[in-house]
Amino acid sequence: MKKIYSISFFVAMAVFAVVLSLAYHSGYKKIHSEAEAQKRKVHEENSMPTEGNASKAELYYLKDLNGFVTVYLNDKKTVYEYTTIRVDNLPEDVALQISSGMFIETAESLYSFLEGYSS
Repeated sequence: MKKIYSISFFVAMAVFAVVLSLAYHSGYKKIHSEAEAQKRKVHEENSMPTEGNASKAELYYLKDLNGFVTVYLNDKKTVYEYTTIRVDNLPEDVALQISSGMFIETAESLYSFLEGYSS
């Protein structure tokens, strides 16, 4: 009789684990798809339809956030990337520019800057 209870308990736990896994997976997929939709929306807002191959200029905004350099999109609100670059480790003139807000015009310039000051 105890064997039946232990088998039933094991089966119930296995079913519970499967249901919990499925719920986690569906929640993960929903959050992931919402994040992708948000990325597409931000990209579309920063794109401008043009004739030919021209595109809207990229623009990034660097600002101090809790002592670290943070990269925003040109709207100055949407975070593009958090960095581990401490503002107090930067040269004084660069730290001053970042504290007051610094624009960088292209992705290449942005990543060149970030690579130059990363530890």
